[in-house]
Amino acid sequence: MAEKTKRDPDLKLLVNRHEPVRVDEKGRITLQKEIRDALGSDVVLVCDVSKVMRMYPAEVFNKIQTDAKRRFSDDNASANYYFTVIYSNARLAEVDSANRLSIPADLRKFGGFDVKEECVVIASGRDFMVMPRKAYDSYMESPVKFMAPQREDVEILRKKAFEEEEELRRLERLLAPGE
Repeated sequence: MAEKTKRDPDLKLLVNRHEPVRVDEKGRITLQKEIRDALGSDVVLVCDVSKVMRMYPAEVFNKIQTDAKRRFSDDNASANYYFTVIYSNARLAEVDSANRLSIPADLRKFGGFDVKEECVVIASGRDFMVMPRKAYDSYMESPVKFMAPQREDVEILRKKAFEEEEELRRLERLLAPGE
């Protein structure tokens, strides 16, 4: 018998897909097979202030988080605050054999995902998002306007983290002996 090999998903299939789904009584949504294949079975969910839940394959999320943290020193309080805001509600979730993704109760509550209500999974080939239908309608009306408040707040935190990092590095150079 031939051994099954895991195929990478065809991300072209996923570009600009908007899949309506319902949250079941147990707080799960059923993912389309192509989306499930792209995400894998271990998924990290992160709900942001605009009530959008982003989905990442666990290994991709870990790489994103590690690469982002690598840019800053441990002494950078602004960066630590920025990462707390960005990653504090990240949760590991599993996709079962029936392609159902369990959304933890705290993320359902924070993101406004009500049982039996429709939400929409958006796959853009790089990003995977889930949002309640009301938020989706607002997003479709104007994605830029929908995301603007979150972007502004996060950008302020990010900028402050980079400014503090620059100052820390300047101080390190001043205090470095014999250079």
